[in-house]
Amino acid sequence: MTDPEMDLDGFDVFDRSSAPSPSVPTLTIQRRGMLSLNRGSYEALGKPAAVELLFNRERRAIAIRPADPATPRAYAVRAQGAAGGSSSTYLVPGRSFTTHYGIDTTVARRYGVERRGEMLLVDLEQEGAVTVTSPRAKDREAPTRESVAAVA
Repeated sequence: MTDPEMDLDGFDVFDRSSAPSPSVPTLTIQRRGMLSLNRGSYEALGKPAAVELLFNRERRAIAIRPADPATPRAYAVRAQGAAGGSSSTYLVPGRSFTTHYGIDTTVARRYGVERRGEMLLVDLEQEGAVTVTSPRAKDREAPTRESVAAVA
């Protein structure tokens, strides 16, 4: 199917097996408040079993630090997916945290994080925060026969 007339000078063929996995630490605040750490963030925290969540109201910033799971303020960190697998996403239940501090969770947003000592800082006002959607969300937004018929 290759067109012999097409000039391929300067093009590289993408090999997905050689693409590096994202190692830049990020945090996603999912819809309804779940916090999602990518592998880079989880490793930057030292692969903790639990974390504490802190909030600076004036700066609108979140801090996450490792915690002893027995501490009353600690939130358990769990790998997403199969147990014992090599997860690339780690989840922290944050619904009560986001609700308490009025953090918008109507859409999922991914933020870059900054490491400060043992903590990760997330500036909720940062430029470049990305709204993220899952393939399931896209399926929910797809028109159905009923919705198309109702418009017609």
